Amino acid sequence: MFDPFFFIQFACLSMVLVGPILTKIQRRSQAPVSVQIRQAVARACGYMSLILLVSILSFNLMPWRGAWSLPQWTTVVDAALLSLTATTVMAAVMGLLLWRLPAAVAKWFFRGFLLFGLLLYRNGAGQWSSYTIETALPYGLSTVALTLAAVLALVSAGLLRLLVRDPAPSPLPAAGNKI
Repeated sequence: MFDPFFFIQFACLSMVLVGPILTKIQRRSQAPVSVQIRQAVARACGYMSLILLVSILSFNLMPWRGAWSLPQWTTVVDAALLSLTATTVMAAVMGLLLWRLPAAVAKWFFRGFLLFGLLLYRNGAGQWSSYTIETALPYGLSTVALTLAAVLALVSAGLLRLLVRDPAPSPLPAAGNKI
């Protein structure tokens, strides 16, 4: 469980949670989009952190081995940064979908996007996963994780800029236009 290649991917599952959370927040809240996305990312990352914490506690307490088994602190930092940035990207994508499409359609696009990614990963050539591990090891996992987190942060900044800059389309006709 504490293998970095498993722990980091498991922590990034908050990307899956953020879409439904943002949809529910958007339906109930009149807050600005940036606040809604911040709340959705915080909830999704918080839920995933809680799941990881319970998993670590369960792993250590059943059966008790006399000492705690914990992941390395660099693995935890890498997982937290990648989870936060990847979840922010997915929240921005979902925000753009919600801005352009009805909520039900946006939710199905989000599900389809995630399913496509999962199927691509699952049915991809077996050499892909070996290749990514072999590519990451010479540079060090933390270096690769921090670089990927920086790239994801730039992508999310661009998507959030797009989302916040353009006002949401109004469902009501303009004052001077008659239907």
